[in-house]
Amino acid sequence: MRSIRHFCSTHKTPRSGRSLNSLWSKLQRENYESISTEPATTSIQTPTPNPGDLGHDKKEKSVESSKTHAHTIQGVEIPTKPNQPAPDECCMSGCPNCTYDIYADDLANYLAVAPKAASQLESKGVALDRWPMDLRGFAGSDSSKSPLEAEAEAEKTADKLVSDLDPTMRAFLEMERNLKKKKKQIDQYDQIKYHLTDALELRYYAAFLHKP
Repeated sequence: MRSIRHFCSTHKTPRSGRSLNSLWSKLQRENYESISTEPATTSIQTPTPNPGDLGHDKKEKSVESSKTHAHTIQGVEIPTKPNQPAPDECCMSGCPNCTYDIYADDLANYLAVAPKAASQLESKGVALDRWPMDLRGFAGSDSSKSPLEAEAEAEKTADKLVSDLDPTMRAFLEMERNLKKKKKQIDQYDQIKYHLTDALELRYYAAFLHKP
């Protein structure tokens, strides 16, 4: 046993001068090349869409949809009346874009342009039976409604829809619409205050310039 120990301690196995760092680098390079040279068809990873493009695609689809449903009669562009939202389309989460608010806005836009379209059809002598059913009620109207008149009438129509719902839904939507109206009044007040502040500053500056 002593002779074996003596032999192991005195006899060293010759080793090559190969560096472990170079060996590790080679292994890393071989693994990288084996992965990078695989066909692209073997990948099952799906590209992640850019979050900013989702709203853009949605907007493009809505524009394309509106163009598809839009039609003309003898060169007159006929507006499309928005559909009334169903009771189950409101999520009752208090979101700023409630379906009934969106419907009221779309209806206001429709009421603002529908009388003008009806007047153009009458001036071209288009028979009433060729008119869309929703547009026939505007026959004989003098002019288009102003944005404020159209908005007021649209809100009345939306309020009528809300009043026909069950009491719980009606109370929630009325509260939501009142909060939105209050916020709108505050925004209008802030805008008026902003313009008044600018006017006072200009008046003060003009008085300062003319000061002897």
